[in-house]
Amino acid sequence: MEEVFPDNPYPDADGEKSGSVNFQALDNLALLWSIGIGIGYAFLITFVFWIGYRCFLIWHAYMSGDVLFIIEELRTDLLISTVYFGVAALLRKKGIL
Repeated sequence: MEEVFPDNPYPDADGEKSGSVNFQALDNLALLWSIGIGIGYAFLITFVFWIGYRCFLIWHAYMSGDVLFIIEELRTDLLISTVYFGVAALLRKKGIL
């Protein structure tokens, strides 16, 4: 379904002022946007549960006196953070971010 607005001052690709709006393309864009937001929320919820699980493991290691496990977990977290911020700094230096 296309709707025509005769007062549209913006020309189309061929230079004419048709003012038609492609609602099918807008519907597809809205659908893809909604799917992307849903995937983002799924990753966010998964990340929160993963952090909670890791906190439980560290708490359990603390209660049982397993200091080596806690050190390894903190070392792993430090490595992940270093890689994350290193990639961000590299992308910022290249002008991508």
